[in-house]
Amino acid sequence: MARSFDRFSRYSRGLLVLSLVTLSLVMAVMLSHFYQQSIHKLEKSELKRLSAVAKTLSLQISADEHWELSCSAQSVDSLKDSPTYESMHELLKFVQEVNELSTPIYTLYREGICEGNPSDGLIFGVSSGDQLLGQKWESATNIHYQQFETGTQVPEYYDEHGHWLSAFEPILNEDGEPIAVVQVDEMFCSFVQETRAELVKGSLLSLFILFVVCAVFLLLNRLILRAMNQINTELDDQVAERTEALDESNQALAKLNRDLENRVRERTSELKELNLQLSKSNKQLQSFAHVVSHDLKAPLKTINAFGQLLTESLGKDLKTNDAQFLSYINESSRQMSVLISDILQHSLPTGETDKREEIVRLAEVVEQVKQSLSYAITQSGAVISHNQLPCMSGYKSDFIQLFQNLISNSINYRKATVTPVINISYEALGDRHQISFSDNGVGISESALASIFDLFDRAGREDSEGHGIGLTTCCQIMERYNGSIAVSSEQHVGTTFTCTFVATPCPMIGGALVAADKHAV
Repeated sequence: MARSFDRFSRYSRGLLVLSLVTLSLVMAVMLSHFYQQSIHKLEKSELKRLSAVAKTLSLQISADEHWELSCSAQSVDSLKDSPTYESMHELLKFVQEVNELSTPIYTLYREGICEGNPSDGLIFGVSSGDQLLGQKWESATNIHYQQFETGTQVPEYYDEHGHWLSAFEPILNEDGEPIAVVQVDEMFCSFVQETRAELVKGSLLSLFILFVVCAVFLLLNRLILRAMNQINTELDDQVAERTEALDESNQALAKLNRDLENRVRERTSELKELNLQLSKSNKQLQSFAHVVSHDLKAPLKTINAFGQLLTESLGKDLKTNDAQFLSYINESSRQMSVLISDILQHSLPTGETDKREEIVRLAEVVEQVKQSLSYAITQSGAVISHNQLPCMSGYKSDFIQLFQNLISNSINYRKATVTPVINISYEALGDRHQISFSDNGVGISESALASIFDLFDRAGREDSEGHGIGLTTCCQIMERYNGSIAVSSEQHVGTTFTCTFVATPCPMIGGALVAADKHAV
């Protein structure tokens, strides 16, 4: 840890020095850029100011007076008493002083303008300083000749007198012809010195800031390294303590793992034994359920058979009460047989079957259920109708049991004086099949709807047939097919059970689903 800290300390110092050098170079580049930008901006500003001064004077000086003055002057001495020259001279001098120009303002006209045949040479006219009228300007630039008639700015040029910035504007007569130009100059160094002064101030400030930053960086680096050294020492001590504690924890964990593995082996062995016992118990329970069902049904069938034989044998000799008693015996034994079958079906474990799934045509299921319930349908006069029903993938016995329970419920809970009408309707809902069973029976109260699917629940109708197992069995069947069953009812109006299945692939005949035509019984 200490060796790593020394390496980090050297790297941090080197990084600090590199950062300071980089910062110094960046600041130097920035100062140079600032200097060039300042010179450029100040030059543009100065040219703009000179151009404004020249334009103002070109509008104040009379072109005719300047032409007359230029062409009538015989000598410099003859201008001393000329009021025109004096007024122009004073105007230029006043403008120079107001604008704090270090260089005189003057006018220029073309050589030979007085004879009407101007040449390329330029002659000095009126000046705010010494009298130069009539002297030829030997240092004129090409820009002066090219832009004499329009005027322009002349950035940075040299002559025998120095480094200049200039701007000139033409003095136009009434016909728009240039008679002369007003020339306004400024020494280039006059504003460069100001820029350099600003640069010096900026440089000193930058150096001071750089010095402060370096000092702060060095101080922070020293403080950080000192704090890190202290932290490193504390970490070494903590690492040693934690390493010792970790060794002890590893030993305890290894012992705990060994104990846990032993317990897992013991529990696994116990679980295997329990699974064997549970499997054996399930088989015994299933065998017991079949035996009990058979043993219980056998005497019930005997009672029912002898009851019917006794009824047929005695015939008309039976008294009214005795016939009613025999009817109760026969009906009770039949209901007990149905109850035993329902309990057996409900008690079997899910999946305890060797049957394979098949394509079930629901129209055929309805027909088979009608045959099974033919006695009840005939006795009640029930009318059962359905529209075109699909086919499903599953166990036919499940669908028979589902349809039979729902249809028999509608028959059992019918109105005493009304012919029961049961309608089975199918509707495709995307990837779902929805089948509804509607009747015109007595209906179910709102309080009874909450527990209608509970085992042995009979919706408050203890005087009706059934044992409260059929709807629970329907729920189990729907869960087996990842579906759902719902109920809606209104007392004295009727009840509707709605079963929703996941749609499954089904064979097609003639481009349509295999289904039965709508009809009624």
